[in-house]
Amino acid sequence: MQHDTENDQALWDGLIDDYVAGAGWLPDGRLAYVASVSGWLYGFSGTFGTEVFRVQAHPNGLNTLAVSPLDGRLLTAGKDGLAKLWQPDTGVLLAELPAGADWVEHAAFSPNGRHILTAAGKTLILWRGDGSELIRYTDFESTISAIHWRDADHFAVACYGAIRLFQVGSKRPFEQLIWKTPMISLLWSPDGRYVLAGTQDARIQVWKTPFVPGDELEMSGYPNKVKELSWCVPKQWVATNSGKQIMIWDMAGKGPEGQRPMSLPGHIDKITRLAFQPADEWLASGDTVGLVIVRHTRKPSYLIEDAIGSPIAQLAWSADGRRLLIGTESGQVVVWQHE
Repeated sequence: MQHDTENDQALWDGLIDDYVAGAGWLPDGRLAYVASVSGWLYGFSGTFGTEVFRVQAHPNGLNTLAVSPLDGRLLTAGKDGLAKLWQPDTGVLLAELPAGADWVEHAAFSPNGRHILTAAGKTLILWRGDGSELIRYTDFESTISAIHWRDADHFAVACYGAIRLFQVGSKRPFEQLIWKTPMISLLWSPDGRYVLAGTQDARIQVWKTPFVPGDELEMSGYPNKVKELSWCVPKQWVATNSGKQIMIWDMAGKGPEGQRPMSLPGHIDKITRLAFQPADEWLASGDTVGLVIVRHTRKPSYLIEDAIGSPIAQLAWSADGRRLLIGTESGQVVVWQHE
């Protein structure tokens, strides 16, 4: 990796082979990981950017990357019908998980790292942490568009027509939230009060849980599809992309009904990524011209603002919130230090 960035907050930067399709950190921050859309998985020193390993994870292409919060094992999903588990320090293959269709669009560890979800076409599979299959779900009307873990025991799944809420170990959902418009993003608040979905028609649909028919809420007025939903843990806010601006809704107290969102300007083109720092109010955002901003939502000045030079594809905070991993569509990788 090269070390020629002029940003005094940057630890290192460099270039991988293709579009950055996934990014993450070893829980202790010792290693940073990125994966390319062409199928390569990279491990780098979190502090110095030196390459620790490189493996061709999915020769036909890769869709996503996740890191276990328990032990740092890596999970990739590709266009070969497989999710794969990898050893975190060496990139050695640990297990292959046949996901039920040719393309595995989504894969995620539970917050305690003891379970895995994969979604491929209309098939959802819940796996044990070692990669052994636990439950296979095949009753979805259409391709699964999003998955989200609320906590270690509950997860949500969206497809055309409905969002279903599950408890780990159960073969049937305990709640179904019916909605006809296709949903492209999904978030279930950690306290379980709200389920939010960005829809194909540039709105956010909100359900209170337990659900009472007719109790749906709608956040409208967005100029484009809402693909980014990021939760602020201490404030119970949700940040959303709205063209060049960030809209933040307060989900605490009585919730968002009847309120106006907080608007954060500063970007010069459409926002592509949002990520709240773990357990704090610092928010990272990136856009289509490569501008990245890190700011505190209650302070007017920016902590960091810099143009990376290519559309931002990934933003990933380290577990302690001290480092931000940035990946671009052209394969640039940058790590910023946040003290």
